[in-house]
Amino acid sequence: MDFGTIKGKLKENKYAIIGEFTEDVELVFYNCKLYNGENTGVGLMGKAVDDEYRKLYRELGFDFYQV
Repeated sequence: MDFGTIKGKLKENKYAIIGEFTEDVELVFYNCKLYNGENTGVGLMGKAVDDEYRKLYRELGFDFYQV
């Protein structure tokens, strides 16, 4: 999974519920860590973006919409 695919799915209204979107986003971060390692430049940047995503997720109250 990658952000380009997520963007395409958003444009095409492929997500029926927010949980499908969040699963894809979390898969991007999981794959980043898995394939790049946690302590590489890419891995560390992925962690920083993941941390910001999770912060905004909580602030925006997306968990309210989880089924």
